[in-house]
Amino acid sequence: MKTVRDGCDSCSAALLNNEESELSDAHKQIKVMSYQELELYVREKHSNEWIDAKINQISTHLTWDKREQSIRITEMLLNSCPEIGPVAVCFFAPPYYPAVNSSEDPLVKKIISRLKNDATVHPDRKLKHRHFFNGISDLSYVVQAKSEDNAEFISKNMPVWKRGYSIPFEDISQLKAPVLNMGSFGKDPHLRSERLHKQSAFIETPKLIRTVIDEIINSSKGDDD
Repeated sequence: MKTVRDGCDSCSAALLNNEESELSDAHKQIKVMSYQELELYVREKHSNEWIDAKINQISTHLTWDKREQSIRITEMLLNSCPEIGPVAVCFFAPPYYPAVNSSEDPLVKKIISRLKNDATVHPDRKLKHRHFFNGISDLSYVVQAKSEDNAEFISKNMPVWKRGYSIPFEDISQLKAPVLNMGSFGKDPHLRSERLHKQSAFIETPKLIRTVIDEIINSSKGDDD
């Protein structure tokens, strides 16, 4: 939320310095709230029955996906207490992919070391270890995020949580599987111009995958010994 606060503070400062603006100083101050804070505030002003009925009505609307429903629920709460504004509300909308990291896992560290130092795997390319993938991956669902507070924070700040969408955090915590994301080099993902580098996709990446499999097998043999 810090990034949102910094942006709203900049906007507020610009509005306060604008002498031609007809807004009062109070309306030039843009507040920042989490969805949890917004819902708690509105529940103090309106009955739980009324709020729950409104949320259920929106979350079961068949022509809106869960992202649209999240926006509509937040708008409904804001409209029910207009005195809150101007305000920016931060919330999570599905699909949510928890940020996970296995960089300190012994097996993952061993594999990364082998990949980086084995010149036969990638003789013409230097590999770089990045701790996080700048995208989305199903690997987010096989290892628990480090902070145990993540699950509660996400659930409290997702308008459609348990209303057609949820994340099985308890099941994920039981897996505890180390993750390592590899793939071929390409450009423009999800665009019409999306393409793969053939050398990377069909020659280099298969070698990387084979090396990883070999290392896992060798490590499992060592554990058996």
